[in-house]
Amino acid sequence: MKTKSVLLLFTVIVMLASCNKKAESYDEGPNGVNLKSACNVQGIEPGESPATQGVIKNCIDACIASMPNEPLRQVEIDAITFLREEEHLARVVYNVLYQRWHIPIFRNIAKNEDVHTYAVKALITKYNLPDPGADHQPGVFVNTQIQQLYDQLTALGLSSLNNAFIVGATIEDIDIADLMNHLANDLDNQDATYVFNQLNNGSRNHLRAFVAQMRFRNISYTPQNISQELYNQITNSNWETGNGFCLCQTNVSQSKADPLN
Repeated sequence: MKTKSVLLLFTVIVMLASCNKKAESYDEGPNGVNLKSACNVQGIEPGESPATQGVIKNCIDACIASMPNEPLRQVEIDAITFLREEEHLARVVYNVLYQRWHIPIFRNIAKNEDVHTYAVKALITKYNLPDPGADHQPGVFVNTQIQQLYDQLTALGLSSLNNAFIVGATIEDIDIADLMNHLANDLDNQDATYVFNQLNNGSRNHLRAFVAQMRFRNISYTPQNISQELYNQITNSNWETGNGFCLCQTNVSQSKADPLN
């Protein structure tokens, strides 16, 4: 969102696509921590249920705590606190759009965004930083730039179903650009770099999911924050497999993304 906070015109991209998710299994977290054993987790997905979310969040806490406690520079603090609200924005917008349109992709990705916001919170807790997401009220943000973008995106997404999908792609487009910029220029701590990389992988997969929906419906979208080359590389490649934050998802078997859902 530090890139472009306004919505621009979109040109036509019409191609059918599918994203394959493959099962993988991991036992060790960073620094050799055996998170599978510690968390006693088998085959869970982010946000699948409150109980599942609780297990994953416990694993995230264990994982982040296991990494070195390194001094944070101000640029890292700024990136972490901004990202906390940026992930809240994605979660809240998708929940609003699900309530309006009742399309499962918005509900499902909102649940994943809840895990993303918690991962950033784990960094804030570890380093005892002020938390702009504490006692978060949906639709209310400390950062004025994020507040403005939230207002724009929700208004657009509520105006039509086609625009709702464009909003989803726009959020992920913005997130990827911001995360890549932070990773390239702002971060050197192991734990922060790890979390930002995980969020970037998640945003890339979310973008794939929204673009699959839009291609199926012949909805046009042109990236405004990442390059067209990177956008094409992401959206024309297979789903990036993995096991979620901190190796908490083991033996996950995920089905092909269904553009009808």
